[in-house]
Amino acid sequence: MSNHFSADNLKFPGDDRRLDLTDVFAFTAPHDPDTTVLIIDSNPTSAPPPIPAPVTGVWASISRRRSDGTLEQLDRGGNPTINPVINPDGEKNLFNSRQPADDVANYLQPWTEILKNAGGYSPDQARAAALQVLPDILRYDRTVPAAYPNGRGLTDAVYNVRYAWLSNGKIPPSGLKPHDDLLDRFPYLGPPHP
Repeated sequence: MSNHFSADNLKFPGDDRRLDLTDVFAFTAPHDPDTTVLIIDSNPTSAPPPIPAPVTGVWASISRRRSDGTLEQLDRGGNPTINPVINPDGEKNLFNSRQPADDVANYLQPWTEILKNAGGYSPDQARAAALQVLPDILRYDRTVPAAYPNGRGLTDAVYNVRYAWLSNGKIPPSGLKPHDDLLDRFPYLGPPHP
């Protein structure tokens, strides 16, 4: 699991750690190939709702109730590490407040420019790379084994994937190894490591 500090200036959304959406996972249950597991982690809780469709896209959001009773969306995500990695400060909070349905209209052009400048992509390659993660939903086809970007397994090295995507393959893998103490049933994760 990770903690993205996805608000501006590497802070928690709304300056409240409880509003930080840390991860979204989608994979086939190890003990039952007919069951899809969806885990949405926030600081400090997780919940596994079911996903019955063979092909789906998921995203999650965290909101805070205002004093007038309305909900204010403060964090959201589908693809891991998108907002903290690609959006500059001053844009992260706005991104968190928006819906994936508007992502292509809002972010295709600026993200294409960032990918051209940061990764050295050609204009067409940068646009195609941006569309791999826009809209910001985690796509999962159950007929294919889960491995990011098709769903997300608990041991997927998503930071390696994200930095390779951002740099057009110029940033090498980190060398970090995944946990090897996974469980085959919920909560799937072994005890936290110190």
